[in-house]
Amino acid sequence: MKHIFFTGVLLLITLLVVGCGQKITIEEAESRIADLRDRGVPRREMTRISMYLNHMKTAKSIGNSANYTKYRDSLYNALNDFEERMGVLLEESAAVIASLRAAAEEKGEPLKGLHLKEAQKLFATVDSLIEVPSPLLARTRLETLDLQLDTLLEQQALADSLRSHFVGAWVMEEESPDSRFNVVKRHEIHLRPDGSLYMMDRSRGTTSATTRDDWEFQSEGKWDLMGDVAFKYVTNDKRVRYNFQRLDPETNRWVTESKPAYDSTVTDSSKDGYITYEVLKSDYRRFPLR
Repeated sequence: MKHIFFTGVLLLITLLVVGCGQKITIEEAESRIADLRDRGVPRREMTRISMYLNHMKTAKSIGNSANYTKYRDSLYNALNDFEERMGVLLEESAAVIASLRAAAEEKGEPLKGLHLKEAQKLFATVDSLIEVPSPLLARTRLETLDLQLDTLLEQQALADSLRSHFVGAWVMEEESPDSRFNVVKRHEIHLRPDGSLYMMDRSRGTTSATTRDDWEFQSEGKWDLMGDVAFKYVTNDKRVRYNFQRLDPETNRWVTESKPAYDSTVTDSSKDGYITYEVLKSDYRRFPLR
């Protein structure tokens, strides 16, 4: 990886020495500018170069040879000067990148679980820039990564302090605000200390003057924390029963609509979700696990 990086630097320095001659073409300039952008040089740093290039294109399109020559020479000199300065900076960046990368790895060592997975994604992005190479952009990303790791470490500490408080059977029951209807909806989330998860949703009773519910769903899977948020990963989904009744206005009789039970494996993350500690505390009651 370091060999690829230094090869890129040497290639850029070679361009500085050899150049493209005083009569640089629009195509050659665009290629060299693209090479700089690939290495992470921000567009804002090449505003003057882009201005000369645009003037050169305009002069060519209208056949103004005097302006074309003037802006071609200005572009040639500005691009060579800029590449020379960038060449030095790119060469210095190799050592800085190696140091920042090593420091970031050491800082991220305490991370685990979801926090570690998130850090690995951040490292993968940086490493792809180092391998391209795009050293200036990689250096900027590494400096940002240092701050992101600080945030992940804070979240890790929060998760560690709250994990035992998440464990339990959390239950929420809802009754109809209308006393004429006796429906009770119950939702349970069981967060077990081994990281396994069980959830149940159930509704029973009269929901309105013309409808009744009697259904239940269950699911199982895993859970883990990131900061004060519990992420739920469902791997099994079960419909225990599904019965829905409606009052037929013509016959004034209850008509039952039922769906068959099922027990299925979930592999597409479609049932995954999350819940914060604040929501659990405010909307649920916590009970010991059986």
